[in-house]
Amino acid sequence: MDLTIDGSAEGATRRKYTGRVAKRILVAEDDDDTREFVVSGLLEDGHEVIGVGDGAQLAECLDIIARDSLRPPDLIAMDHHMPGRTGLELLEELRTSGVTTPVVVMTAFLSRDVRARVERAGRAAAIAKPFNLLELRAAALRASATKKPSSGPAPY
Repeated sequence: MDLTIDGSAEGATRRKYTGRVAKRILVAEDDDDTREFVVSGLLEDGHEVIGVGDGAQLAECLDIIARDSLRPPDLIAMDHHMPGRTGLELLEELRTSGVTTPVVVMTAFLSRDVRARVERAGRAAAIAKPFNLLELRAAALRASATKKPSSGPAPY
């Protein structure tokens, strides 16, 4: 995956709302319909959105952003059950590497264990599928407002 100067990614759904851009948000969701719902709703809210289909593409996108000193995301929304690495595995890897970007983990299987792991990661919230845009916005606010993890300096 190659990010161009404007931050678009080959193989990623990237559309930009033509009005005021409030935040840069990365969305990783393997279900096309759910990804389209989330991306479209966030675009309507005025955000710049990059949508990818799995955790590997998300990790690659984040690596490119860091490597090329591109504007980092303000929020990451990701599915828990994706091919390859799960959303929880990715969240824990991000925190271990020092990334403190707020994260919303979306899952159809929101158990106590999943919720506890998300909360332990810090700056993260879990949301149960199906959800509406109000619930997604509320989860994003919760993730942004929670305590930052205390592990080392954050690259973004």
